[in-house]
Amino acid sequence: MSVPFGRAVLMLDDITKQIRRTFERFTDPRRGKNTRYILVDAGLSAFSVFFMQSPSFLEYQRSLDQRLGKNNAQTLFGVHQIPSDNQIRHLLDATEPGQVKPLFSYLFQALNQAGVVETYRSVNQTLLLAFDGVEYFSSHAIHCPNCSTRQHANGSVTYSHTALTPVLVKPGVDKVIPLAPEFVRPQDGAAKQDCELNAAKRWLADWGDDYSPFGVTLLGDDLDCHEPFCREALQRGFGFILVCNGVPSHRVRMGRVSGPGRGCADRGPAPLDRPTPRDRYLSLCARHSPARWGGCPVGQLVRTDHHRGQWS
Repeated sequence: MSVPFGRAVLMLDDITKQIRRTFERFTDPRRGKNTRYILVDAGLSAFSVFFMQSPSFLEYQRSLDQRLGKNNAQTLFGVHQIPSDNQIRHLLDATEPGQVKPLFSYLFQALNQAGVVETYRSVNQTLLLAFDGVEYFSSHAIHCPNCSTRQHANGSVTYSHTALTPVLVKPGVDKVIPLAPEFVRPQDGAAKQDCELNAAKRWLADWGDDYSPFGVTLLGDDLDCHEPFCREALQRGFGFILVCNGVPSHRVRMGRVSGPGRGCADRGPAPLDRPTPRDRYLSLCARHSPARWGGCPVGQLVRTDHHRGQWS
């Protein structure tokens, strides 16, 4: 029987074992005898919810365990005792996010050995690595020292947590390969509040040497389209495709993209009440030509032509 992606296929059992080994290294903040649930079970229970894409998965497994004496969380993920949702949060809250980063490296290397990573090559036979930020917590009342803050005109404050989530993508493929995230949070010795751009720079510093040899093109929005980030990406061996728009910091680049002889490409179907949007782009192979564009070394910058909601 043939095996998908060759003999080095990655199985759920392999992933679960590696997750267990990673979670076993977590530091348990509890003291005393109140240790009915272990951190490994809490971590695997949390993983099972995301794996099954079902918020009610654990509740259903608890009912199965009560009725039948066994459950899928035990057979599939090796969970011995299922903690409650609040217990899971309490047990894992003190865990430093960096402790799970080796797990992302393991998964990437395993997928690479299985030949899966190579199937994601597309533009110029490179891997497309998309940077995007996700706000996964927001509150006007609940906050912690690691929160980012937004001051509003009415005097209220919004507290939030954001993470930069890099993933390998391929056009036409609805599955991505997630890489280790970088969290936006206060940095020691920093006078200003942290941001997604700084998180992206830290990610390049931590992981650039690991992934650039694979031939990677970074994808980012206008938040990443700034000279320091572009320069660092090039220095670490990455190409890039970044969006620039009409904000003041991008006007020089916008002018260059709008110049004569620049290409246009349809972005695909548009709503019936407006014409198909078109992206103007300028592509320069930064790896072979040290071109400078408006003070920024360029891989590829994409201009989206729109103003006040109207496409041109």
